[in-house]
Order: sequence, then structure tokens, then C-alpha cells
Amino acid sequence: MANEIYVYDTIGEGFFEAGVTDKSIAAELKGMDTSKPVNVYINSFGGSAKHGMGIYNQLSRWPGGVSVRRSE
Repeated sequence: MANEIYVYDTIGEGFFEAGVTDKSIAAELKGMDTSKPVNVYINSFGGSAKHGMGIYNQLSRWPGGVSVRRSE
């Protein structure tokens, strides 16, 4: 079975919520099996380009491959 990540919040940190950050994605990836792909499900209005690029860079280096899906 593939690894799964759900991005169901704003990208980056806000004043009132933590959101999904490059650091939080790194923590999720750390506990995953690198030989298996990661399925990423996204339902987010966007947010910080800095955190978005950090997330992209981490996923692009994933050895098992990555599939991104838009959640509805």
C-alpha cells in the first residue's frame, strides 16, 4: 500500500492556525517507507509560496515516486 498525505488546510502558518508547513510534511515523510510511493491529496486554498516550494522540493526527491490528487 502507498503512503498517503492529506493537505486539507492553508499552506504555511497563519495568525490563528498552524496550517500545513514544509516542516510538518517533513515530519510525516520521516515515518514513511521510502520504497513505496506517496499519494498526496490536496484540498487547500493556497497560502505561502515559501512553504509550498519547501513541500514541493521534499516530494520531488521522494525515491518511491509521488502522485498528487485534488480532493473535493
